[in-house]
Amino acid sequence: MKTEHNLNILGRELTIRTEDSPEDVKAIEALLTESIDAIGGGVEGKPMYNTLLLAALNLAGEVLRERKRRDELKEKIRSRTEALLNKIELPSAA
Repeated sequence: MKTEHNLNILGRELTIRTEDSPEDVKAIEALLTESIDAIGGGVEGKPMYNTLLLAALNLAGEVLRERKRRDELKEKIRSRTEALLNKIELPSAA
C-alpha cells in the first residue's frame, strides 16, 4: 500500500506517495542530497534544474556500473557452477 512521505530536497518540501518503507525513503533522500552536495549543489546562482539533472546523471551512472558489476558476478557464478557440475561424476544407470 502506498503511503505519503515528506522529503526536503534543496530546501524544498516534497510529498511523495510510494510503497517504499520510511527508512528507504530517508535513504533515498540522503543519497540524492549526497549526490547534489558532491556536485556543489545548492550553490547560490546555480540553476536548480541543472543541479538536479547533474545529480540524476551521476546516480544513473552509478546504477549502470552496479548493474554491470552484478551481471559480471552472475556470469562468474554461472561459469563456476557449470565447471563444478562438470567435475561431479554421476552414477551410470546400470
